[in-house]
Amino acid sequence: MKRRYWMVLTFLLVYLVWRVLQPQLMQAMASAHLLGRIVISAHTQGEKLVALTFDDGPDPRFTPQILDILQQYRVPATFFVIGQAAQDHRDLLEREIAEGHEIANHTFSHQDMVAMNEQQIALEIDMTNSLLERITGKVPDYFRPPRGRFDWRLIEACELRGLRIVLWTVGIENHTTRTPEAMADRVVAKVYPGAIILGHDGRLNRIKTVQALPLIITRLRAQGYRFVTLSQLLDTEKEIRNGEELWR
Repeated sequence: MKRRYWMVLTFLLVYLVWRVLQPQLMQAMASAHLLGRIVISAHTQGEKLVALTFDDGPDPRFTPQILDILQQYRVPATFFVIGQAAQDHRDLLEREIAEGHEIANHTFSHQDMVAMNEQQIALEIDMTNSLLERITGKVPDYFRPPRGRFDWRLIEACELRGLRIVLWTVGIENHTTRTPEAMADRVVAKVYPGAIILGHDGRLNRIKTVQALPLIITRLRAQGYRFVTLSQLLDTEKEIRNGEELWR
C-alpha cells in the first residue's frame, strides 16, 4: 500500500513538472534538434514569427469562414488537407491556393497511420501527393499524421518521398478550453517565436475555432508577432543556421 502511494505521488510530481515546463522543454528540444526529423517549431533567434496551420479540410462548413478571416487580416496559413476532402471540394482547395496559402499532406482518409502496414502507409501518402500535384502543380513538402501519431515506418516513408513530418507547438482546440476566448487565451499564453499553431477546418464542429481565430490573430499581432506560412518559417530557420555556419 505504501509503495503504491509513493508510485502515485511520484507520477503526479513528474506530470506536474512536465505541465509546468512543457513549453520551455518543447522549445529547447526543437532548437537543439533532439527530435531529429520531426518538426514542432522553428528556431528563429527570437524573431517573432509564427505559423498558422489547419488540418482536416477542406470542409464547406468551416473552410470558407476561416479563409474569409485570413483574407480580412491578411494572414497566410498552411492547410494540411485530407485527400478525400480535397477531391470532393476541389473549389475550396483552389481558393486556398489562389489566396496565397500553402498546401500540405494530411493523408487521404484520415486513418491512424500507426495501425497501418507499410503498403497502406505508402498508399495514404501517395494518393494525396498525386492528387495535390495534379491540382497545385507541385508535390507538397510537408506531412502531418492524424492526431500526431507516427512511428519509424512513417518517418522512413516520408523521408523516401522528401516529406518533412510537421507536428505543432500549441493547438487551438483543447478539452480544457470551452469558449473561443479561453481558446485564444491558451494559444497566446503558449506561443513563442517560431511556434506552429494547430487549428482544424473540417470533420468535427469547428465553429469555436472560427470564433477564436480573430482573437488569436489580433492578440499575437499586438505582441509583435508576424504570421508566415510553414515554409517561410522553416526557411527563416535555415537562413539563420546558414548565417551561423558562415559566421563561425
